[in-house]
Amino acid sequence: TPHPEVIEILIKAGCKVTDLGSQSLLQATYNPNPAVLAAVLRYKPDLKAEAYALGSALSILASDEPAVFRKEHFRLLLEAGADPNGASGPRGKTPLQQAAFYRNIDAARMLLDAGANPALTGRTRESALDIAVGREAYDLAMLLLEAGGLTNDGRGALYALARNTTTDIALTRKLVVAVGAESEAAADAVADSVRHGNTATVRTLLDAGARGPDTVTTMNAALFAAVTEHPNNARAPRDKPEIVALLLERGANPGARFSASDFGPEEVRRRWSSRFGNVWGAVEASVLHMAASHGLTQTVALLLAAGAPADATDRRGQTPLYWASSYGSLSEDAYNRGRPERLAACADAAALLLKAGADPLREEKNGWSPLLAGLSNPQLTALFLKAPRVKAGVNAVTGSAWSPLTYAASHERLAESIPPLLAAGANPKKPDATGGLPLFIALENKNGKAAAYLTAVP
Repeated sequence: TPHPEVIEILIKAGCKVTDLGSQSLLQATYNPNPAVLAAVLRYKPDLKAEAYALGSALSILASDEPAVFRKEHFRLLLEAGADPNGASGPRGKTPLQQAAFYRNIDAARMLLDAGANPALTGRTRESALDIAVGREAYDLAMLLLEAGGLTNDGRGALYALARNTTTDIALTRKLVVAVGAESEAAADAVADSVRHGNTATVRTLLDAGARGPDTVTTMNAALFAAVTEHPNNARAPRDKPEIVALLLERGANPGARFSASDFGPEEVRRRWSSRFGNVWGAVEASVLHMAASHGLTQTVALLLAAGAPADATDRRGQTPLYWASSYGSLSEDAYNRGRPERLAACADAAALLLKAGADPLREEKNGWSPLLAGLSNPQLTALFLKAPRVKAGVNAVTGSAWSPLTYAASHERLAESIPPLLAAGANPKKPDATGGLPLFIALENKNGKAAAYLTAVP
């Protein structure tokens, strides 16, 4: 058991308490006996000094878990003049930010009482409120919010809330009120929580009145967020039927397109285009296009049931069925390689679109049809060939100059579509628009598998 009087004897004998480098204050901070720390503090050590990556003594104690927090030590440091706003450590965090990270509400309360500024962000650009929300310490977050800890229009706190797997109704409502229900931050929060798949947070935000500058734009943007991957995330989005149904119920347009007329003013479209990826804004695709291209079958079903047109076209004249065929095929794109589950999902989405009246022979501006685009996916080819209209037009030469059989002969990855095409009545002796016969094209492209299929025909 340490005795504080020993420290006083040592000081009188000439020992000096200077800074954390001497370890005196550091050891006293960790000593379970607060009287030891009180004895060291009487000799005015440097309270701003840092212990390596641990930070100052105040930050060290603020980093305690609530169950082991040394409250009396903390009080002694504050009374001795430790700066409640003093940033320290390699990331320049304040004691309040440290308390927020470790969910230490007692330390946060004492720091605020001592004059800590909850709006400081330092090098991390995260306020203590943002950190507390991200750590799902909602009681602490409420304390910081009430103390004026909202920064950057509340975007940091709302984005942290959107990423969480849990939500808190009281805090969410208070955040929406604080940032403004009609603010862009509120609109962003709805879309971000949709993208992260937090149904409870989406519902709570909407119930709290979060609607952004324009309700329709916010709802449509949220619907786009449900079917698009994040620009910094290579993974395809997950199917979110509960969220999609909720957004449709709250006024989202099932046929919304990424265009100035359907999505909102031009400046709004540019802003959201940067969030979803500029490709969507460039082609003016619809929500149904994106859902079909990722094989989000439940979302496709919901959108079609809500009235989304099955044959809507983007700027290039491509339909959702074309997107399901093109993106759900074994293209050269590495994104699709080794993803059999995506191929199957896109085929399922295509089946829903066909049932809703989508045309697999409808050509886009360059003359390509869903049938041609999907030839590298045997599931799609078999599905399309079951349609009476496709069987009747299986030998048609499209505006791309290809017939289905000549195009299938041109690439080895398309060769497996040749047997079902032949079985459906495709004529191996009919040339395409350039006069090329399927067998000639197969040999010219060194497509031995296609040539074998074609020479086996009587």
